[in-house]
Amino acid sequence: MYNTPTLPAEHEHEYEYANAQNLINYLTTNGYPVTQTSDNYSELCINGNKIIFDISKNQFDVKNIKYGRRTICNLSKKENHSVVMIIIKLLKKGYSPANIVLEKSWQTGHDPIYLDVMIKGGDEIYMIEVKKLDDFFKYSTPSSKNKVEQLFSYALQEKNTTVASFYSYDFDNKCDKWATVFCKDLRITALNEDDFYDRWNKIFDTDDWVENNNVNNAKKDII
Repeated sequence: MYNTPTLPAEHEHEYEYANAQNLINYLTTNGYPVTQTSDNYSELCINGNKIIFDISKNQFDVKNIKYGRRTICNLSKKENHSVVMIIIKLLKKGYSPANIVLEKSWQTGHDPIYLDVMIKGGDEIYMIEVKKLDDFFKYSTPSSKNKVEQLFSYALQEKNTTVASFYSYDFDNKCDKWATVFCKDLRITALNEDDFYDRWNKIFDTDDWVENNNVNNAKKDII
């Protein structure tokens, strides 16, 4: 049985991704206290942590967070608008920026691979690969082996990986989209991505594990 997030049959995008200003406008309209600090800069403070928006460069930055590289800060890319939303969610929940890495890299073969968001939660590692909404539904189809294995390739890089998720934010319907594998046991036994996929029961958990679990304590049953 497949548990697959589904896109409504008639899904028309109202939110215009485009640039930093559009994201600022969206946040402001939806109750987030964004403050304009100069002609080109605005900031959003969440639990004492600042997300800085550079309107002229069309970028964002988060104070005290770690970066493997900074292409993820480019708000001309649709998926990076969802990156901002998951960062806001993590900070609101109480995760420390010091425990979050954006675009964490590992060297595999000739080329490195980059994970969008990695969280160090005590002895556990949580991994989030962020997609723009249309791509999210493609990657969260369990039968799409090649796409799903992207997530598993990340999970195998750290021995303490407990949670691995595809994530997107639906700006039109104002909700998070999750496709999660609670993968501690799979991580221990799998030899590679193919083996990981074969051992997996082909079911994504679509609940919001950030919202439903305490900080640094993902208690969901392993599936």
